[in-house]
Amino acid sequence: MTTTSQRERIRNTAIACQAAGTTLTAMVPHVFTHNNAPSTYRMEMSNSPAKRPSIFDVAIIVCDDTRLSTDDLRGRSKRAGTVLAREAFYYLAYRLCNVSYPELARAMGGKSHTTALTAAARMKWKIIDGGKTAEWIEHLERLARARTKGDQP
Repeated sequence: MTTTSQRERIRNTAIACQAAGTTLTAMVPHVFTHNNAPSTYRMEMSNSPAKRPSIFDVAIIVCDDTRLSTDDLRGRSKRAGTVLAREAFYYLAYRLCNVSYPELARAMGGKSHTTALTAAARMKWKIIDGGKTAEWIEHLERLARARTKGDQP
């Protein structure tokens, strides 16, 4: 959880970037403290607005990487691999596509927005714990960004 001073610093940085004509594209947690709260942020800036992947792009990337069909991703299966892929989709789509949880839920076949919120939160905790899941999500994020730039991985 960010403190008030961190929020003010982030807000002031965003205002300064806007005044300078640059776009603040991401505030990425850079260093984690013992209680898993971001303590510093690495700021990624660009002079042009970032092009975002679509929900469909993220779904295709996750499905290709996990060898699932989009029907499996949207389905009701409780298999561990399918659930993990679904959590990755919700996390990445929310983070990269600039859409709300209700929009994600509708895209996944009319599920509740709390389903999307809970799945994304579970994935976030898995990433904070580190390990192979964090590396996998980083890999998927790189694929999504490359696909957005027009580079086909």
